[in-house]
Amino acid sequence: MSTDAETGGSSAGAPASPSAPRAEPRASRPAATAWRANLGLFLATAASVFVTGVASFPHEGGLFGAAALIQGAQFAGTILTILVAHELGHYVAARIHKVDASLPFFIPMPLISPFGTMGAVIRMRGVIPTRRALLDIGAAGPLAGLAFALPLYAWGVAHSHFVPGGADDLVELGESVLIKLLDRAFAPTAPEGTLLVYSPVAFGAWGGFFITMINLLPVGQLDGGHVAYALFGPGGITISSSTARSSRSSA
Repeated sequence: MSTDAETGGSSAGAPASPSAPRAEPRASRPAATAWRANLGLFLATAASVFVTGVASFPHEGGLFGAAALIQGAQFAGTILTILVAHELGHYVAARIHKVDASLPFFIPMPLISPFGTMGAVIRMRGVIPTRRALLDIGAAGPLAGLAFALPLYAWGVAHSHFVPGGADDLVELGESVLIKLLDRAFAPTAPEGTLLVYSPVAFGAWGGFFITMINLLPVGQLDGGHVAYALFGPGGITISSSTARSSRSSA
């Protein structure tokens, strides 16, 4: 999740400093139609994720067979559940702190993105009053998303299957410490010389982990950038900029 919001307050709720960036003023748009763009983008993203899920798994009955449609629905349902939970975490936290926040604008990206989406954006208008509020809003999204990603991955990997180790049409995915721990706890025992192939639910949850990890980078308007600013103040911006430069130089 990224936002257009900025913080100008201190942890004690002090007024914004003159140099603190501010968000845009509220746009004048009828409340009755404001949600239509959000709904349209969500439906487009749901279709995009579904098509990507159908195309991501081999099917004996072809792309329009029952198995393909079921697997596409499982993948889309998993990743959309995680993304919606993530965005609602931000939205609810913003409302708790009385920050004017929009509904999420989901970003469809069929076939180009391996997940069919680039996540979503929430717009928050005005200055976030305190760094505590910014911390709560920034952290609420990843925590809410993980609350769904963890059990979904556990169930999905438990229902994954194995193929011979020589299969050459597979893409190897990265493994974090968290993924290794979950695999050890929930994945079935691998027969000799085989590779684990994710079920659609496990792959969708892995995608949720990946998107959450990207959002936690301490850069700019990403969740990690907001958390860094909330924890370290203006110095967090320097840390975020250094991280971004290091990432670019090592790429």
